[in-house]
Order: sequence, then structure tokens, then C-alpha cells
Amino acid sequence: MVDDEGLRIASSGGPIGGGRKPASVRWHLIRAALMRVLSVLWMLRALVAWAQILGAMPGANFATLPLRLQVLIAMSAVLHAMTSVGLWLAAAWGAALWLLLSAGEVLVLYFVPASRVTSVPILATTAACACIYAALSYLARRESRRHVH
Repeated sequence: MVDDEGLRIASSGGPIGGGRKPASVRWHLIRAALMRVLSVLWMLRALVAWAQILGAMPGANFATLPLRLQVLIAMSAVLHAMTSVGLWLAAAWGAALWLLLSAGEVLVLYFVPASRVTSVPILATTAACACIYAALSYLARRESRRHVH
């Protein structure tokens, strides 16, 4: 059975949503969603590094790689996983670690171009995500200040 009175009130802009302003964009939620997406991507990168270590990836045997590449891959496996957890939790330390590792990857690509730990397209995508993250952080901070005052 249909409640005609409820339909009439709702369609007339009555008590159900009547007179309320439309909800504002919640920038902190969008930033958290971006951090979750980045978390999944960084966990995939960690899993690829672990696959290289364990020999599940085709190509060079990890044990035969030069020591500096072994160290880079091992550090990448551990630090990418840690960063992924921090990003998933939307913690400030996760974003800080992500930005530090991204900057470190630029240095690795410059000083050890044969490392295969990262590539220019990955770094370009990371830089674009960092810019988006910075903009969302600014908007989230502005939103929180507006609600406090």
C-alpha cells in the first residue's frame, strides 16, 4: 500500500529535505579515497618486488643481480608495503613516507638508471598524484577551518 501523504510531502519539498542546502563536497573523504587507491597501487609494487626476490618473476635471477640492485629491490619490497599500509589508513605518516619514497625513486632513477625499480612513466604518474594530493589536502584543510569557525 502506498502512503499518499508521504509522497505528497516529499514531492512538495516538505519536511523530507525541504529547505536544506545541498551537501558540500567533503574533500577529506576524496583525499582518503585517493590514498586508498594509491595504497593498492603501492601494494602491487611491493608484491612485484617480492616476486623478484622470490624468483617468481621472469628475467634475471635475484641472486645473480649486483648487490646494489638487490638492496634496492629488497628496500623497495619492504618500504612499498609499509607505505601501502600507511596510505590505506589515511595516516599522515603514510603520505609522508609516500612522498619521501617518491623523491627517493627520482634519485634512484637518476643515479642508478639500470635499477628497474622504477621508470619515468611511474614517476610521472606519481608526480601527478602528488599534485592532486596536495590540492585535496589544501581543500580539506580549508573545509575543516570553515566548519570550525
